[in-house]
Amino acid sequence: MNEAINNYLKQNLKESIVSVLTMLLGKEIKVEVGEFEEATKDIVVNKFTENRKIVLAEIEQKESKGRVYLLFDKKLAGLIANLMVGVEEEKDEINDEDIDALSETMNQVSSSLALGLKEASGKSFGFNQANIKELDVGEIYDTIKSDDIFFIDSSIDIEQKKGKFVFVLSPEIMLYLEGKEKNNSSSSVSPSKKSSVSKQTNFSGESMDSKLSMLFDVDLPIIVRIGKTSMYLKNILKLGIGSIIQLDKIVDEPVELLVNNKLIARGEVVVVESNFALRITEIVSKEERIKSLG
Repeated sequence: MNEAINNYLKQNLKESIVSVLTMLLGKEIKVEVGEFEEATKDIVVNKFTENRKIVLAEIEQKESKGRVYLLFDKKLAGLIANLMVGVEEEKDEINDEDIDALSETMNQVSSSLALGLKEASGKSFGFNQANIKELDVGEIYDTIKSDDIFFIDSSIDIEQKKGKFVFVLSPEIMLYLEGKEKNNSSSSVSPSKKSSVSKQTNFSGESMDSKLSMLFDVDLPIIVRIGKTSMYLKNILKLGIGSIIQLDKIVDEPVELLVNNKLIARGEVVVVESNFALRITEIVSKEERIKSLG
């Protein structure tokens, strides 16, 4: 595997899981990740020989049509699901409500991961919705489609309660990140260009323009806009309780995220702990965002 890709995959995976779980669970989260390795499904199955059942999240990557898989030991998955609803204990059984909670968590992790990989690689990168399953360990063979895979062995520590998970990438995604995807040679990225992009967008931000970094602590207003319309003043004066205002947005269209009244992203409304939240599904490039904020 390309070393630069290895590094930003590891770092982005770790940061995505820590940030999402910290926000959703309100707990101190520690994630340890190993090194990406090329292997077969046998290696992944052997990681869970002590577990009769596991929980697996399968997520399709839009551009490459490849897949990522996140495999959790069942006790860790149950703990995360419980903490999502405010219950601070582990459990051995997973029900439909737990699957829904884990699906929401994995969708937010994949959205964060996609955003980081898009910025680090300079390529369009997105995920479809996560599909969560409880499996017997042996069913891993049938669920993971590719015989040859890339995986990273990891663990999550939630306030002294630790469990393991394995992150798996299908080869289509790796080829896409390396610019070697089939029938798309025009989008290939040369090694020198990839190295340059990786350096400019490293996760510590140390190589970014120092003048820009001085503004990082400035507060900016954030608005989520579901739509807009124009009305005559005489009609506005007629508004009362029960009045309906029709907006210019179709029901299944994404809502807009504005920072300092500048559009920077679109997404969908979700509920997190009884509060409305926005899951970002589309975002403009870093350069466009910086220009729009000026």
